Amino acid sequence: MDIQKPTKDFIEILKNFKAWSDSRNVTVLFSFPNIAISKEYYGAQYQQSFLDIVKSVEKMGIGILGSPYDAMVDEKYLFDTGYHLTQEGIRVRTEKLIDVLKKYNNKLTKKNNLDQ
Repeated sequence: MDIQKPTKDFIEILKNFKAWSDSRNVTVLFSFPNIAISKEYYGAQYQQSFLDIVKSVEKMGIGILGSPYDAMVDEKYLFDTGYHLTQEGIRVRTEKLIDVLKKYNNKLTKKNNLDQ
């Protein structure tokens, strides 16, 4: 799978969605998509691509849930594409997402307690 820098379209769509959400007092959080675990993702090229995505999203004031590695699943959990999960894959990914949501919430709680 080829992971690239965020495109102008990606940034524009996310900015518009963030503005729409802000106008409705809705918090936007970003999670990386489901992808199969691969050694390639630990190489410098992918590390930089992931960092570029994180920087772009954070620059918009959007919170990030976990890392790309938190969204990775074993290939056996993929259904018909690199993003679609099997029933068991959905369960595994949901458990991972719950964990990163808890960590994010704990981080926010600690920050809010320090700010008081």
